[in-house]
Amino acid sequence: MLYNFHETYPVVGFRVLINLNHPYEFVLMARDGSYQKNPNGSLKWHDDTRKAMDALVSRGWINIENQAPIIKGINDDPDALRVMQRALYRVGVGNHYFFCGRDIVAYQAFNVPIETAWQTLNESQKGLSGVETHARLSITHYKGKTEVAAVTNEPIPGVPGTENGVLIFKILRNALDAPDRGKVCIVGRNPDAIWFDDYEDRVIYDEAGLFEYARVDKEAVIVNQTAA
Repeated sequence: MLYNFHETYPVVGFRVLINLNHPYEFVLMARDGSYQKNPNGSLKWHDDTRKAMDALVSRGWINIENQAPIIKGINDDPDALRVMQRALYRVGVGNHYFFCGRDIVAYQAFNVPIETAWQTLNESQKGLSGVETHARLSITHYKGKTEVAAVTNEPIPGVPGTENGVLIFKILRNALDAPDRGKVCIVGRNPDAIWFDDYEDRVIYDEAGLFEYARVDKEAVIVNQTAA
């Protein structure tokens, strides 16, 4: 199918997004729990997975990018993420996004706090080359994909609400002509925050307009649910 499409529309490129969350999914493991390696020092992939990957990557008009959520107890480990980013890039797969889980009931058991996820990804990219560290930590907002760009530890002198440092959001993708791309929002830190809601009481600067929308009255919802 891909070949037929490419022959018909040769100027159209393909970007295939895959979802690998941990090296265990594609790298062979030794009995002692370490990753198996090839004679050249690269990691040894499962044969079927490597064949499928090579078949895609070898077609120059297809770009392969990996994206994955950071999941509690699964891949919230800098070493695992470092191994995965390096191994994927080595075979021609780009590292696109890592995601924060949505604040919904189904994800509660697996969500990692936003600031912890950022610290995990940041730590994982230490020791990698620049081209291996293209992945960003993304959290979905109705205005578009939003990057968790930085988390600081020091206060900003003279700025209330920054006593424990700040978190900086930056809009990455925006609808239509992307008028808000690159705009930022700065909030005071909240180590337990899972979603934007958990920062709404500590917004310091919001040119991105991430908090300029009507909120749901959570207490009213809880009361109504209890009454029902």
